[in-house]
Amino acid sequence: MKRLVKFFVYGLITLLPITLTVFLVTEVLQWIDTLIADVLNRPLPVPGLGILLALVGITLVGYLASNWVGQRLVNLIDRVVRRIPLIRLVYTLIKDTIESLLGERKSFQQVAIVRIPGTSMKLVGFVTAKEIRELGDVGKDHVAVYILQSMQWAGHTVLVPKEDVEIVDIPVEEALKFVVSAGISSK
Repeated sequence: MKRLVKFFVYGLITLLPITLTVFLVTEVLQWIDTLIADVLNRPLPVPGLGILLALVGITLVGYLASNWVGQRLVNLIDRVVRRIPLIRLVYTLIKDTIESLLGERKSFQQVAIVRIPGTSMKLVGFVTAKEIRELGDVGKDHVAVYILQSMQWAGHTVLVPKEDVEIVDIPVEEALKFVVSAGISSK
């Protein structure tokens, strides 16, 4: 009986990641197809056509935004949105986050090991600012480090004394994979 349970658990461990991945990808593709079909006001004749249309549309917007006229239009929209009080906060937060992760100025450029004072424990984090002028004297001798929570994308930005931060020379992608998987992916 123990062997059957062991085989069942092994089968579950093998099938669950594959099944969940296929399920999530299928759901996202169907959601995009439904969204595009609703916009076009007709059902799509080919499953997956929605994702193709979405990719083409996003690429087209990127092309248009990269030329002189498109940049002017994007800058105009940006200026207008930044003048609306509550929307400005949400818009700039989303825009800055996306640009820091995907754009030219990536925020997670260095991996840091933060010592927890009074213990031998350490946290893996990502340096987001080496100088924190906005906080005056409080930020003078500190570094902003984003501590990501494992198994999710939530986290905390903590101000850590510079002497308690050790910059390590490993790729950010590897550290992200390590932290998000709670260290499991390093096995």
